[in-house]
Amino acid sequence: MAYPTRGRDPLLDATTQAFLEKRGVEVLGLIFILVGLFLILALGSYSPADSAWMSSGGREIGNLFGQLGVTVTAPLMKIMGLGSWSIPFLFVVWGMRLMTHIGADRMLIRLIYAPIFWALCSLYLATLTPHADWVHNFSMGGLFGDTVLYIILQLLPVSAALGANFIAVILGLLVVFIAYYVTGLVFDELKIGFSTLGFVVIKSLFFTGSLVASGRLLG
Repeated sequence: MAYPTRGRDPLLDATTQAFLEKRGVEVLGLIFILVGLFLILALGSYSPADSAWMSSGGREIGNLFGQLGVTVTAPLMKIMGLGSWSIPFLFVVWGMRLMTHIGADRMLIRLIYAPIFWALCSLYLATLTPHADWVHNFSMGGLFGDTVLYIILQLLPVSAALGANFIAVILGLLVVFIAYYVTGLVFDELKIGFSTLGFVVIKSLFFTGSLVASGRLLG
């Protein structure tokens, strides 16, 4: 004869579980933001001279995070160039999404394509003319951007200059498109963003016009 048994009560009720899960997502978002800020500050204080320190030594490190900052940023800059900035960009964006619970459920499916976004950023930057302060012997897209761009140009049946310009336009469009996807944007968020931007612009113009009308900007 089977006797009915009472199921064990869950250790935590549904409300407590939901609360802890929500806080856990926010903690993960905070970690993402901190990692992003670390990379931003480390890349922002990057110096080619610090890269040389890794092999020669005997020099004070200028990076804000010392040897750790150099160890992280030197390989990133060498491989990806200025495309390295696309890495902290995604960390901060998704950190904010997780903290605010806006579109956080889209993170896994969208971030699968993050490596493609990073690669396209480096490749696009490789097509641009380096600015005057660029002292490296590789382009602003790093060695990765240079290598892939060289292979593509060899395959195109046009001159290198024309091919580079054509590729730059295509890559620019691809970067914008995939940035839209990997940052978790949806059309409704774009509408809200454009509406907010339009409101701010109209309000600023109205405020400036009011000041002019009142004579405050006319002396």
